[in-house]
Amino acid sequence: IWLASKRFPSRAVRPKQRVIGERTLDMLRPAGLVMVAAMLLGAVVLPEGSERTCAAWDSAHGDACSPEADEIGLIQHRRGTSATLAGSTSRTALSICPNAVTMSENSIWNVATSSESCSSSEGIRGDVGFACADASGAVDFSSIFVDMTTTTNKVGCFVWETDDCQYPMKSVQQIDFDVEWEGCNNLWMAPLWTFSYPWSPDTNLQGLSGEIDFVEECAVPSVNTNLGCYDAGQGSGCVDSQHWGRGSSSNGPQHMTMALDSEGNLEVQLCTMDKTSCRTVASYSRYLDIVYPTTDGRNNVYKFMSDVFNDHGADGGWKGCRAVRNDKTTCKYAVTNIKIESNDHIPIFP
Repeated sequence: IWLASKRFPSRAVRPKQRVIGERTLDMLRPAGLVMVAAMLLGAVVLPEGSERTCAAWDSAHGDACSPEADEIGLIQHRRGTSATLAGSTSRTALSICPNAVTMSENSIWNVATSSESCSSSEGIRGDVGFACADASGAVDFSSIFVDMTTTTNKVGCFVWETDDCQYPMKSVQQIDFDVEWEGCNNLWMAPLWTFSYPWSPDTNLQGLSGEIDFVEECAVPSVNTNLGCYDAGQGSGCVDSQHWGRGSSSNGPQHMTMALDSEGNLEVQLCTMDKTSCRTVASYSRYLDIVYPTTDGRNNVYKFMSDVFNDHGADGGWKGCRAVRNDKTTCKYAVTNIKIESNDHIPIFP
C-alpha cells in the first residue's frame, strides 16, 4: 500500500521574471538570507542544470540582481509604506491568520494552470484562496489561506503555486513556516509542498523526484510529512509518513522547519509555535546526492505548492492517498511566515 503522496506535479513550469512588489518584514532574516530579495526584485528562473547566476539577467535588464539593487530593495522595504491592503476583510477563526483578504498581485502565490493528480470538468480553481492579514491590516504576502466554506460548490481541483519565487535547493539551509487547519477530515489537502521540474523523468519515482510534502493529508485521514520513502530505495535512510496529525484539526498553530546540513542530509521538524518543543517527523540521508534535481551536475529550481484535490483522480495518487470526494467539507487552512535561509550568506534570490 502507498503511504506517501502519489502526486505527480504539473510539468508546465514557465520561466518568468517580474517585480512582484513589497513583501512583509516578517519574511526578513539576518544577513538577507531569505525570499525578500526576489519578492522585491523578481525571481530569475534558471534552466535545468544551471547554477545561480545573474549574468544573463544583468546583460539583458541591467543591474537588477546586483548587491546594490538588493540593498536598496531591502531599505525600501524597511522604510516603505505599510503593507496594508485596503478593502474588505473577513475573520478566519485560525489564530495565525486572523483576517482573510483578497490575494493581490503582491502575493507570492498564483492559481496553477494544471494538475497531474486531480481532474475536474471545471479545470483548476482558486476562488477559495486568500492572503492573511493581522489585526492591524498588515498583509503577509507569503501566506495562503484556503477556506472551503466560502463556496457552495466544494467539488473541484484547487491548486496554487509560486511560479515567480522559485529557488535552488542546493543553496538552502533552512525553510520555516507556520501552519494551522480545521475541519479538513476526509479530504486530500496539502497546505504546503515543494517540487522541481522535470519531476523524476528517469525513474518516475517520487522518492527520487526531490518532492517534499511538508504537510499533507495522505493517506486520508492522517496528516504526514511525505518524502516518497516508499519507493526511494534508501531503507532506513529515508523516513516519513509518521502520522503526526489528523485532518480534523491541527490542534492550534504549528511551526515547521526543514533543515539541510553540509552533507546534504534533510530533516523536517514539527514544533510548537515558541519552538521550545520539536520532534523529527521526516528525514532523508544524503538527499542532495540522491534526488534528480540536485544530482549529475543539476541544480534545478523548486517552487512551493498548495492544494485541495476534491473531484477525480488523474493518476495513482488518488488511490494511494485514499482520497474521496467530499462535497460537504468545511476545511480551512493557513500557511504563514514562509522563510528561506541560504547556506552561503548569499540571498537565495539574487
